[in-house]
Amino acid sequence: MKTFAALCICFLVFSACENEKEKSIFVNSEYVTGEEQQWFDELEEKVQQGSQEARFQLVFHRDWMKGHYEKALPVLTNLARDNSMEAAEIVALSYREGLGVEKNDEEAARWLERAAELGSESAQRDLEHYTQQKGQ
Repeated sequence: MKTFAALCICFLVFSACENEKEKSIFVNSEYVTGEEQQWFDELEEKVQQGSQEARFQLVFHRDWMKGHYEKALPVLTNLARDNSMEAAEIVALSYREGLGVEKNDEEAARWLERAAELGSESAQRDLEHYTQQKGQ
Protein backbone atom coordinates (compact mmCIF):
# COMPACT_ATOMS: atom_id res chain seq x y z
CA MET A 1 0.00 0.00 0.00
CA LYS A 2 2.87 2.39 0.82
CA THR A 3 4.38 1.74 -2.59
CA PHE A 4 1.08 2.53 -4.30
CA ALA A 5 0.75 5.77 -2.32
CA ALA A 6 4.32 6.76 -3.20
CA LEU A 7 3.64 6.08 -6.88
CA CYS A 8 0.49 8.20 -6.73
CA ILE A 9 2.42 11.09 -5.18
CA CYS A 10 5.16 10.80 -7.80
CA PHE A 11 2.54 10.81 -10.55
CA LEU A 12 0.85 13.91 -9.12
CA VAL A 13 4.15 15.76 -8.82
CA PHE A 14 5.14 14.76 -12.35
CA SER A 15 1.72 15.85 -13.66
CA ALA A 16 2.05 19.23 -11.94
CA CYS A 17 5.49 19.74 -13.48
CA GLU A 18 4.19 18.77 -16.91
CA ASN A 19 1.28 21.22 -16.55
CA GLU A 20 3.73 24.04 -15.76
CA LYS A 21 5.77 23.11 -18.85
CA GLU A 22 2.60 23.30 -20.95
CA LYS A 23 2.26 26.94 -19.90
CA SER A 24 5.87 27.53 -20.96
CA ILE A 25 7.71 27.28 -24.23
CA PHE A 26 11.27 26.19 -24.84
CA VAL A 27 13.35 29.03 -26.30
CA ASN A 28 17.15 29.23 -26.51
CA SER A 29 17.57 26.13 -24.31
CA GLU A 30 15.29 27.57 -21.59
CA TYR A 31 11.65 27.48 -20.64
CA VAL A 32 9.92 30.84 -20.76
CA THR A 33 6.28 31.51 -20.06
CA GLY A 34 4.02 32.37 -22.93
CA GLU A 35 3.44 35.75 -21.30
CA GLU A 36 7.18 36.38 -21.06
CA GLN A 37 7.70 35.37 -24.69
CA GLN A 38 4.86 37.67 -25.74
CA TRP A 39 6.57 40.55 -23.93
CA PHE A 40 9.89 39.69 -25.59
CA ASP A 41 8.15 39.65 -28.98
CA GLU A 42 6.62 43.08 -28.28
CA LEU A 43 10.04 44.41 -27.28
CA GLU A 44 11.59 42.92 -30.45
CA GLU A 45 9.00 44.81 -32.50
CA LYS A 46 9.88 48.07 -30.73
CA VAL A 47 13.59 47.37 -31.26
CA GLN A 48 12.87 46.98 -35.00
CA GLN A 49 11.26 50.43 -34.83
CA GLY A 50 14.45 51.85 -33.32
CA SER A 51 13.65 51.97 -29.60
CA GLN A 52 16.86 51.94 -27.56
CA GLU A 53 14.87 51.55 -24.31
CA ALA A 54 13.20 48.42 -25.71
CA ARG A 55 16.63 47.09 -26.76
CA PHE A 56 17.91 47.61 -23.22
CA GLN A 57 14.85 45.94 -21.63
CA LEU A 58 15.02 42.99 -24.03
CA VAL A 59 18.73 42.30 -23.60
CA PHE A 60 18.66 42.92 -19.86
CA HIS A 61 15.70 40.62 -19.13
CA ARG A 62 16.13 37.99 -21.84
CA ASP A 63 19.90 37.63 -21.64
CA TRP A 64 21.68 39.34 -18.74
CA MET A 65 19.18 38.44 -16.00
CA LYS A 66 19.27 34.82 -17.13
CA GLY A 67 23.04 34.65 -16.86
CA HIS A 68 23.90 35.05 -20.55
CA TYR A 69 26.36 37.81 -19.74
CA GLU A 70 28.70 37.27 -22.71
CA LYS A 71 25.76 37.60 -25.10
CA ALA A 72 24.33 40.69 -23.39
CA LEU A 73 27.46 42.73 -22.69
CA PRO A 74 28.34 43.84 -26.24
CA VAL A 75 24.82 45.19 -26.71
CA LEU A 76 24.74 46.78 -23.25
CA THR A 77 28.16 48.35 -23.84
CA ASN A 78 26.95 49.91 -27.10
CA LEU A 79 23.81 51.18 -25.39
CA ALA A 80 25.94 52.69 -22.61
CA ARG A 81 28.06 54.46 -25.20
CA ASP A 82 24.82 55.74 -26.74
CA ASN A 83 23.75 57.38 -23.46
CA SER A 84 21.85 54.62 -21.66
CA MET A 85 22.41 55.25 -17.96
CA GLU A 86 20.94 51.86 -17.01
CA ALA A 87 23.17 50.03 -19.47
CA ALA A 88 26.25 51.84 -18.13
CA GLU A 89 25.32 50.75 -14.59
CA ILE A 90 24.98 47.11 -15.71
CA VAL A 91 28.28 47.20 -17.59
CA ALA A 92 29.96 48.64 -14.47
CA LEU A 93 28.43 45.89 -12.33
CA SER A 94 29.59 43.27 -14.81
CA TYR A 95 33.20 44.47 -14.58
CA ARG A 96 33.05 44.89 -10.81
CA GLU A 97 31.72 41.36 -10.27
CA GLY A 98 33.37 39.63 -13.23
CA LEU A 99 30.08 38.70 -14.90
CA GLY A 100 30.83 37.78 -18.49
CA VAL A 101 34.13 39.62 -18.42
CA GLU A 102 37.27 39.43 -16.37
CA LYS A 103 36.88 41.33 -13.12
CA ASN A 104 38.38 44.79 -13.58
CA ASP A 105 37.90 47.55 -11.01
CA GLU A 106 39.29 50.27 -13.29
CA GLU A 107 36.80 49.40 -16.06
CA ALA A 108 34.03 49.22 -13.48
CA ALA A 109 34.96 52.71 -12.27
CA ARG A 110 35.06 53.99 -15.85
CA TRP A 111 31.53 52.74 -16.50
CA LEU A 112 30.32 54.02 -13.14
CA GLU A 113 31.68 57.40 -14.16
CA ARG A 114 29.76 57.15 -17.43
CA ALA A 115 26.54 56.25 -15.59
CA ALA A 116 27.08 59.13 -13.16
CA GLU A 117 27.57 61.53 -16.09
CA LEU A 118 24.23 60.32 -17.44
CA GLY A 119 22.52 61.10 -14.13
CA SER A 120 22.77 57.98 -11.97
CA GLU A 121 22.93 58.98 -8.32
CA SER A 122 23.71 55.41 -7.23
CA ALA A 123 26.62 55.28 -9.68
CA GLN A 124 27.90 58.58 -8.26
CA ARG A 125 27.80 57.14 -4.72
CA ASP A 126 29.50 53.92 -5.84
CA LEU A 127 32.15 55.93 -7.63
CA GLU A 128 32.82 58.04 -4.53
CA HIS A 129 33.09 54.86 -2.46
CA TYR A 130 35.49 53.34 -5.00
CA THR A 131 37.62 56.50 -5.02
CA GLN A 132 37.78 56.53 -1.21
CA GLN A 133 38.82 52.86 -1.10
CA LYS A 134 41.45 53.38 -3.75
CA GLY A 135 42.87 56.36 -1.84
CA GLN A 136 43.37 54.32 1.34
